[in-house]
Amino acid sequence: MSDADSAPKRSLLQLLSALPGLVSDLIRAEIDALKAELKERAIRAGIGIGLLLAAALFLLLAVMVGVFAAIAGIATALPLWASALIVFGGLLIIAIVLLLAGVAALKSSGSGTDRLGSIGEDLRTLRRTGRGTVPPTDGQEA
Repeated sequence: MSDADSAPKRSLLQLLSALPGLVSDLIRAEIDALKAELKERAIRAGIGIGLLLAAALFLLLAVMVGVFAAIAGIATALPLWASALIVFGGLLIIAIVLLLAGVAALKSSGSGTDRLGSIGEDLRTLRRTGRGTVPPTDGQEA
């Protein structure tokens, strides 16, 4: 009888002694996953910002060519300013395409709340467990 009573107590103590290490490992894993997710989103946001800067540069060039086209159109015959307007239109199309690509890249970078929500759920579960309540198994709050 004494041996039967001591075996469950020993495994319970072993489980309880392993609990802080498991919680620590869980928190570290969640933080590492959050870092990786934020790094990926920062890279996508950086690409989007780079594309927006390129679009701004081409827009500046398009404005400069447009000003040149207006001056050339007033000062000389039609062929010079017509060719300048063709270049202006081409640069403007490039700027618009880069602008749309940059905006799309920034939108796809997201907000980063997915991993934070998971960490928050872990903390709520730990708090409920610490109060002696059993965490729900269907994902709803107790």
